[in-house]
Amino acid sequence: MTGVRGPGSGVRGPGSGVRGPGSGVRGPGSGVRLDGTATPLRARTVIDATGRARWLSRALGLTAPLRSPRLLIRYGYAAGSCPQRDAAPAIAADRTGWTWTARVGRARYQWMTLAFAHGFG
Repeated sequence: MTGVRGPGSGVRGPGSGVRGPGSGVRGPGSGVRLDGTATPLRARTVIDATGRARWLSRALGLTAPLRSPRLLIRYGYAAGSCPQRDAAPAIAADRTGWTWTARVGRARYQWMTLAFAHGFG
């Protein structure tokens, strides 16, 4: 997170006193109140990194349109020898998806693959 900090920026996370949904959050442009402060925190850009929980958008009553089709990852394990994966994992990607492979134990390897429904672009 140090890469996002700079003049005029800041990071608030768990335990920083941000009130939960419905307590202090008023709406777009009104800011978010921090516990123990009388002034709302205002920002031109706010990134809600709560993932599926969508804490901020739920607190503001905003709907979130789907950004992508449902993506499913297939995975599996293989036994044997693969010297190329012994030192480091690898990821290979193209227009149709990606595949990640790594050594996860002695003579044990894992793979994960994601196929895009219609590729990129």
